[in-house]
Amino acid sequence: MARKRTEKRTKKKAKKKAKKKTKKGLSPEGEVALRDLRARQRSWVALPLVDWREEEGLVVIAAPRFKGRLGKGLVQVLGKDQTYNLRLDEFGSFVWRSIDGERTLGEITDATIEHIGAEEETALHRLLMFLRSLQNMGAVKVVIFENPEGDI
Repeated sequence: MARKRTEKRTKKKAKKKAKKKTKKGLSPEGEVALRDLRARQRSWVALPLVDWREEEGLVVIAAPRFKGRLGKGLVQVLGKDQTYNLRLDEFGSFVWRSIDGERTLGEITDATIEHIGAEEETALHRLLMFLRSLQNMGAVKVVIFENPEGDI
């Protein structure tokens, strides 16, 4: 009986060590993935694909209602507007103004860290989630920046 308890304790300790987090709250595998992501995002560029304007200091983008042919055709037949106004918050407005097709996501992340005062992981995660949403709706396109000199 005592032996089984000892085995259970040993297994629990092994599981705890396997799940051990770094001081940033990530597993060792997560740290490696984050370092890789940080390196790759230095060569990614976001290109705006929609019109936008500013209202009361915040950005309003003209987001497409539909991406597919069926939805676009239906909107056209019904005589409705092909776009809708998407009002961004302060974070989204700051990021949108930074998206110019020349700045890399790394540069935008650095500027975001300064602007909102967040940690790098938090700013990067929030930026990537925001860009994924914009990309899914067809408002931006994220591409790999090719440096003509060859040094990315």
